[in-house]
Amino acid sequence: MKKIFIPLMTVAVVAALLLGCMPGAPVTPPPVTPPPVTPPPVTPPPVTPPPVEPPPEKVYKVCITQIATHPDLDSNRQGIMDAMAEEGFIEGENIDFIIRTAEGDMTVAASIADFFVSIKPDLIHAITTPSAQTLVAAAEGTDIPIIFSSVTDPVAAGLVPSWTEAAPQVTGVADW
Repeated sequence: MKKIFIPLMTVAVVAALLLGCMPGAPVTPPPVTPPPVTPPPVTPPPVTPPPVEPPPEKVYKVCITQIATHPDLDSNRQGIMDAMAEEGFIEGENIDFIIRTAEGDMTVAASIADFFVSIKPDLIHAITTPSAQTLVAAAEGTDIPIIFSSVTDPVAAGLVPSWTEAAPQVTGVADW
């Protein structure tokens, strides 16, 4: 059986080869290996930085004091607050008013002046001569600006050196 198998296999292989080379014989193309597929590069999504909050707007601290409650003095106080509002200063947003009245007591006026100086406000508005005098004395040696109003004679009260010259941090208007 072995003797027949080998010659038979040889004849089969030769026949297959001859048939494959004959014209009109079906041609089987060699297997096609597709080129390797390279995935497109992965681009990470853009990184969006968190929104930057603008720095908070400064809140100005303005202290206002008057020697007593009186309609004219109250009107003076309200006038400066209204003028600040007209310039865009909004209470509780970019300005805080700290208001104290001495109710005619010079000891209380001095305590108010000391308190105002201790909190280092951006501005102090002193309404009346006694309030202005106590504030100027308490703020000596600081750079806190003081504006006075309803002062009869600021030169005689020692608030400014002359009617035409302001003190380094003190200025205001007379009431006459």
